[in-house]
Amino acid sequence: MTLLLAALPIVVVAVLLSVKVPTLRAVLITLALTVALSLIWFPIRMSDVANLGPALGETILIVVVIVIGGTSLAELLTATGAQARIAEWLQQSAHNQARAILVVGLGVAPFAETIIGWGLGLVVSVPLLIRIGLSVRQSAAIGLLGILLGPWGSLAPAVLIMAQLGEVPFHTLGMWIAVLALPGIAIMGATILVVGVGWRAAKSQLGEAAVAILTMWLVILGVSWVLGPPLAGVSGAVAAIAALLLMGRLKHKQPITMDRTVLRSLSPYIFLAAGLLVSAVVVRFLDLGKFGEVLSGPALWLVVTVFAAPRLLGAERRLVATARREGWRRAFPVALTTMLFVVFGGLLSLNGMSDVLADAVAGLGAGFAVATPLISSLAGYVTGSNSASAAMLAPGLTDAATGLGYDPAQVLAVVLIAASSAVMMSPPRLALAVSLAQSSSGTDDLGVDAAATSQVMKTVVAANAVLLLALVGIFFTVIMT
Repeated sequence: MTLLLAALPIVVVAVLLSVKVPTLRAVLITLALTVALSLIWFPIRMSDVANLGPALGETILIVVVIVIGGTSLAELLTATGAQARIAEWLQQSAHNQARAILVVGLGVAPFAETIIGWGLGLVVSVPLLIRIGLSVRQSAAIGLLGILLGPWGSLAPAVLIMAQLGEVPFHTLGMWIAVLALPGIAIMGATILVVGVGWRAAKSQLGEAAVAILTMWLVILGVSWVLGPPLAGVSGAVAAIAALLLMGRLKHKQPITMDRTVLRSLSPYIFLAAGLLVSAVVVRFLDLGKFGEVLSGPALWLVVTVFAAPRLLGAERRLVATARREGWRRAFPVALTTMLFVVFGGLLSLNGMSDVLADAVAGLGAGFAVATPLISSLAGYVTGSNSASAAMLAPGLTDAATGLGYDPAQVLAVVLIAASSAVMMSPPRLALAVSLAQSSSGTDDLGVDAAATSQVMKTVVAANAVLLLALVGIFFTVIMT
């Protein structure tokens, strides 16, 4: 009975979203149910609130700032024509639409997500995909599938959390994640190609996609071995971009060039990435405590970039004011939904529901191989964060793996891959992706299109279902042998 009640909120929110109930209404209903269960069956201790509350509040503040800032930046880049110029350059450098889609989906989106995280991959990639000529649904789906390097998001803090709480060596865990990541990268990469150009056209580009995927994976393996996890994802994304552009150049025998106009259009992204990298280096060498976390965080640098972008782009004041108003208007419902889902994830941790689910998985014996990827995926879906999922699952599943005689590092690698991939299915990410696509396409609707969200969700859920089957296969062929 306790297990069924612990799983009930997750089941309810999944069912509500699948039958196209608006995201905000779905999360409010689920929150009310979770609060009721907390009052009756899963009491929350004030000591736990005191411990988790500040961290939860900080997370809410960060994600809300990023949603508002990201939407505002996307509006400004669209209004000034910067997104259109970048998209045109990508198509020219890639030489065809299919390769340009792969560059954005396999390269640009993972690069932004691994170096910045928090959904910034969507902010960068979705407007570009719209400008390349894709629909709202295609752009949102590909942007979400671009979270294919999720374990290394934000320079891999989730790997560190998982290693510390699971009491396994950081480098060892990073290597196992890299080794076992190939199926997920291949599944998401193939889905990106099919969503972008369709089944028939995908056949002609399948070879190049395979080369880019294999290059990405091999670079991730090498960097994980030599330098460790933090830079592995970033390096893999850059390698995929380079491989695709090089293949385009060799096939069409034309050099890749970039004029000042394109460079200026890219300047806000360059400014954002440079600020994050420089601040990360400063914080690494100087112990600045909490100030250092803020200084090197994506929220601060996104806000700075939003205010610096008009000067970088040479935009008119009137255009800037209009873009910022539109950004706030579009971002508010998405930010509210995101905040409520973070609260929902926090409640599951506070009232012990997540612990009940993890304990149930640990007691399944041979069923552990099937249940572990599934519960990990549910954790990523509910929390929308691989770091939160790592903190929630690592202790219990490490004990279970050890008790069953499995290598904890291998088990935790599967856990983090499944949870990180499921982040692309989380309602806040879905809402942000569709909202950005609508905004970039000039759609006037204020709310997030429920029909488009449902179609996008079906795509990412199908891709994740295939990944879960692959991870179960890895359990039986690698971990349990």
